[in-house]
Amino acid sequence: MKHVTESAHAQAVNKAVDFINARLARPIALQEVARHVHMSSFHFHRVFKQIMGQPLTAYVTRLRLEKAACYLHFNGASVGAVAQKTGYQSAFALSRAFKRHFAVGPTAFQKRPVHTLLQQPGTVLPNKVVQRHLMRLLYIRVVAPYGTSAVYDAAWQALVTFAQARGLITPQTEYIGLSFDDPAITQPDNCRFYACINVPANAAVKAADKFGVLEVPANQYAVFTLRGPYSGLNALWQHIYLVWLPNSHYTLAKGMPFEKYLNSPDQVAPNELCTELYVPVQKK
Repeated sequence: MKHVTESAHAQAVNKAVDFINARLARPIALQEVARHVHMSSFHFHRVFKQIMGQPLTAYVTRLRLEKAACYLHFNGASVGAVAQKTGYQSAFALSRAFKRHFAVGPTAFQKRPVHTLLQQPGTVLPNKVVQRHLMRLLYIRVVAPYGTSAVYDAAWQALVTFAQARGLITPQTEYIGLSFDDPAITQPDNCRFYACINVPANAAVKAADKFGVLEVPANQYAVFTLRGPYSGLNALWQHIYLVWLPNSHYTLAKGMPFEKYLNSPDQVAPNELCTELYVPVQKK
């Protein structure tokens, strides 16, 4: 009975987190999220805090402010424009909350360097632009510093075991990683990662225990390929956003960037790993 309850709670929180991720551009109330997962506000508040480590209101506020920081740094947007994109009613409201969280106002934050470009390990192959169809993903969420081997290995193993037991692993299976945070902005222990596999649209798969199902809409992506160890991914992401994108004919489009792993450390040596990075883009 305890396992059933824990499984139901994990599914509810996964559903709530996906609901929140899709709605950060507008105010989100506890009651609204609780209704979405079919729980009372009081019970959901307790369950969410227990699993996520902080109350829902604090969680939403943190995500919204970290998203604002990314807009300020990468897009060079005005404080007023960022306020509209992150659910704040005015530039003043965003500025006050931003300074409370980051101990510096948004204008000052925008002027200071947040990233340090690293020497790029491995070989970056030429990028291309492709159109991807909608992806239906089975995922397991990881909240830990990016690249934490033991945690990531356990998550991937759990995901593959769960999928294999349901006949969801096929020759067409893609192994996808979704990273939701910038470690230069978000505290490393709070960085969110979804280890995913794509599943056919007609596959009979439902959320269960700690595993969720998420759809990524069709989009146009610029694709970059890294040959080398995963430790080079952060530098490549920085290169894409800080060097390539500002000097390209593209701008960021609404959508979710992701990584696609073409092989794994179980198959090849670290310097032979091959990872594709997909960035949603549109013509300027």
